[in-house]
Amino acid sequence: MIDVALKAAKDTVEEFTQKPNQAGRARIFAEKSIGLPDPGQLALVVITEGLR
Repeated sequence: MIDVALKAAKDTVEEFTQKPNQAGRARIFAEKSIGLPDPGQLALVVITEGLR
């Protein structure tokens, strides 16, 4: 189950990297955030990796 959660978390980071941030502090830099991974999503990947 952890492997599935980790894959989903990584897929989400990849999917949203090419979209502008619309929430949080980064929303004021929406256009500049395109191409950068969301820090919160990266944190979820790290947390999920720690569950292994």
